Amino acid sequence: MWLRRLSYQKGLVKKYRLPAPVIVVGNLSVGGTGKTPLVIAIVEHLRAKGWKPGIISRGYGGSSDAWPKTLQITDIPEEVGDEPVMILRRTGLPVVVGPDRVSSARKLIDQFGCNIVVSDDGFQHLRLYRDIDIVVIDGERRFGNGWCLPAGPLREFRNALRDAEIKVVNSAVNSHHDEFPMKIEHELLYRLDAPEINLTLGELRGRSLHAVAGLGNPNRFFDALRREKLQFAPHRFPDHHAYSAEDFRFLQQDDVLIMSEKDAVKCGAIELSVETWVLPIRAVLNDEFYCDLDSRLPAVPDKPQTVPA
Repeated sequence: MWLRRLSYQKGLVKKYRLPAPVIVVGNLSVGGTGKTPLVIAIVEHLRAKGWKPGIISRGYGGSSDAWPKTLQITDIPEEVGDEPVMILRRTGLPVVVGPDRVSSARKLIDQFGCNIVVSDDGFQHLRLYRDIDIVVIDGERRFGNGWCLPAGPLREFRNALRDAEIKVVNSAVNSHHDEFPMKIEHELLYRLDAPEINLTLGELRGRSLHAVAGLGNPNRFFDALRREKLQFAPHRFPDHHAYSAEDFRFLQQDDVLIMSEKDAVKCGAIELSVETWVLPIRAVLNDEFYCDLDSRLPAVPDKPQTVPA
């Protein structure tokens, strides 16, 4: 990664620049820093400001044989990845997935007339020129032991942070002077089989609860439940886990199941015999973050952008 960054900085390898601003939301470490909730918060802010945003993603774990792929509401995570499906369902905005982020971004502009592109992950994908790089840092774990994989949690050396215009810390208390704090808040639970039915976490106290998390940092999900004084049996699965009915053999007739929204997009087709609730979350950032973001962007264009041939 150090050599690749140096090659791009020296102009030895060419970056592809789009006729629309590009925002990349990435990180240095693996797993569970909160990139996807931040992407959702950013695109909703941009839409409110008059932009026409679209989202690109690698589609981690997807098995589709046609890339780039424009997501439809009926697409399944096994083909396109779990996080892109969650973003589409939460925002209703155009989402294109594929390993070639340049092609995915071109499709957003050509097919939907998007005038700004937000990339879910991609800080290490240097071929696509970006106007703003945002790096998300885990406020609890920070950079671990400071070593790169496999000896530590980092994808590349920490000096790559110099290429980031904005740094966000997933913590309300552990941010440094040049970092914007981000807080993850949970919303009302909704029934997996009937999303229009809601209740609070407190209403599940005293029930026989099981909590499932296939996340980069499952402890953050479990800790949120414990703060609400819930007693439950935790069940950890690998990040991006492809669930099957066999994974839920521990459930008994009177049990209640709680899972994250990222897990829920992969469990909708599984016939679960118990009451199942989904806990959605949202990223909360201060006004200073959005002012800084807006100051780095040009004025909202009046007409859709087009990609030159």
